[in-house]
Amino acid sequence: MKHAAVWLGLIALLTGAVRAQAPAPLRWGGDAEGGAPYVEADPADPAKVAGFDVEIAELVAARLGRPARFMQVAFQSLDQSAKRGDFDIGLSGIEDIPARRQSLAASVPYYEFREVLTVREGDRDRYRSLADLRGRKVATLGGTMAYELLLEAERAHGITAVSYDEDVHPYTDLANGRVDAVVLDNVLANRAMRRTAGLYTHAGGLAIGHYIVITAPEKSALRDQVDAALRDAMRDGTLERIFRKWNVWNDDQPALFARVLDTPGTPGTGTVPLGTPGTVVPNAGADSPGSAVRLYLPSLFRAAAITLALSCLAMALAITVGSLIAIGRVYGDPVTRAVLTIYVEVMRGTPVLLQLFVIYYGLAAVIRLPAFVAALAGLGLNYAAYESEIYRSALVRGLCLTRGSRAILQGLDLDARTGETVALMGLSGSGKTTILRVIAGLERPDAGVVTAAKAGMVFQFHYLFEHLTAIDNVTLAPMHVHGVPATDAHARAQTLLGQLGVGHREGALPRELSGGEAQRVAIARALAVDPPLLLLDEPTASLDPARKNDLGGLLRALAASGRALVMTSHDADFVREYASRVVVLANGAVVEEGDPRMVLENPQHPATRELLQVERARHGVQ
Repeated sequence: MKHAAVWLGLIALLTGAVRAQAPAPLRWGGDAEGGAPYVEADPADPAKVAGFDVEIAELVAARLGRPARFMQVAFQSLDQSAKRGDFDIGLSGIEDIPARRQSLAASVPYYEFREVLTVREGDRDRYRSLADLRGRKVATLGGTMAYELLLEAERAHGITAVSYDEDVHPYTDLANGRVDAVVLDNVLANRAMRRTAGLYTHAGGLAIGHYIVITAPEKSALRDQVDAALRDAMRDGTLERIFRKWNVWNDDQPALFARVLDTPGTPGTGTVPLGTPGTVVPNAGADSPGSAVRLYLPSLFRAAAITLALSCLAMALAITVGSLIAIGRVYGDPVTRAVLTIYVEVMRGTPVLLQLFVIYYGLAAVIRLPAFVAALAGLGLNYAAYESEIYRSALVRGLCLTRGSRAILQGLDLDARTGETVALMGLSGSGKTTILRVIAGLERPDAGVVTAAKAGMVFQFHYLFEHLTAIDNVTLAPMHVHGVPATDAHARAQTLLGQLGVGHREGALPRELSGGEAQRVAIARALAVDPPLLLLDEPTASLDPARKNDLGGLLRALAASGRALVMTSHDADFVREYASRVVVLANGAVVEEGDPRMVLENPQHPATRELLQVERARHGVQ
């Protein structure tokens, strides 16, 4: 047993030593979404990646005696991730540009490419250069040498540069006629030519650039090791074999290899400025912050103006379409209501980005919408689904309700718009409270339509649960009816109580609250599920004049937040001051409605005059 224990101990020590001596993996960052031939998911095994940059990363790792480990990083984030040290080296068709070399440790160039012009086959003789494309749209990838080239061409030749986030859709948009040309490197252009029919790439290059490996600026020693590995692979033919395998080898590469191997001051070593032949030279002073601002400021202002115009027009479209949808869902036949309901649920239940993608790209085979029109349609139709729910939140039509032989509501119509406070007035028994109860779903009408999607109600006597604290009253419905997690429900309850001025009373029982405090807790409870419609039954019944003014200010704020408010009241002064519309009821029907000051100061219907006389008599006013 002793011998066995000794042997087990030695094995454990040796295993630990081997693990301690195992080299750390070389973490390399790239973007597999960029696709072949750089980095892509291996078709034979999607868990792996393939591409010439993958093989170069593995080659470097092998020559450093370390295993390679791929890390997915979005192409636009590669520079930032390198600075943070998220990976050891990065390569994914990364271009050698001055700004990148100034902020990172960059390797010698390992591949030379040409920026080339691709047009539709029918335009090959018409568009041979950027100068031929004056007034035309030319697409490329943002943040690339090609984009800088097009910005310069905007000033020199009057083209319009169009920036994309990936390299597939520039070419499909070219084929579909949305842009007139694409400028990208020959590797991407050749791939697009194989993928998309009807395109032609001019052989002459507009500029020459190089791919490099990047690492954090403080990792110059690692950069030097990468340089040595790349030079070795150039000498022994490994890089050539990799490039030939991926069909990207051409006559430019031997000349690049010769310069890198034979000339210590080759662009890419960091010892010679990048303004030497074989690189794109920006205009003088382009690296200074001031020139960069001047370069991009016009594009920023143009984008801001387009965004503002798009937002305004999309909202106008949404208001128009949303109103029609709301009317159709209330007044339409069953088929119309069903179709519009499906539309609203689909538009609200799917991401707006997916909808925009379908409109712009999915419908391209049927109708080719300009980008602005597609965005306007997509955003407007999406917003319309939400607007329609707001507009129909307080629509009531043809309500009828009887109790025994007595008609309580007689074909009543009521409309409360977003941002409006509607006051229902009438003598006792006119049906005011019954209307609120029907809208809230507490009573079922004999006939008519109630289309309020969700409403919160504040009862006249509050009806708080006496055995629950203020905050527990507010969280009860969200947690037990709507399934909101307890932490979220409590957080919203605390916010509401705080906004209503009773946050310090969240632990109090209803009997420990004043009338005004209990009312505010009841309002918080009604708002806990964020209803677009708030119903209040005689909210001023138990309040002194000071508290009434506080309540009035609160109701104005709630209406301004995007809700419709409907309240019953006998207080003509309060209605005159704080309601935006008054509706006078008699025998379960609307007899008069309009601006509170006009209706209450110059009543036209006998029932309204009788109501005001009763109110004046109650307050001792002749």
